[in-house]
Amino acid sequence: MAKIHEIENWINGVKEEIIDPDMEIIDPHHHLWHGPEDPPGVKESYRYLLEDLWSDTSSGHNIKKTVFIDCGQEYYEGRS
Repeated sequence: MAKIHEIENWINGVKEEIIDPDMEIIDPHHHLWHGPEDPPGVKESYRYLLEDLWSDTSSGHNIKKTVFIDCGQEYYEGRS
């Protein structure tokens, strides 16, 4: 199983050129995941929370809004 830092290293291995920094972007789809208690099929090392989203959306692209897609996370009371 990949560790979080290995995934971050893989993601950070390529930086996208910012072609049009004035173009306003709405990211139409993202999830937030805690890790070990995520829905079946999601590896526990795939943690992605608000601070990760902020990091990704402050990369130089002009991201104005995002759409959070709830997919079981925080669905049941008392479960992360």
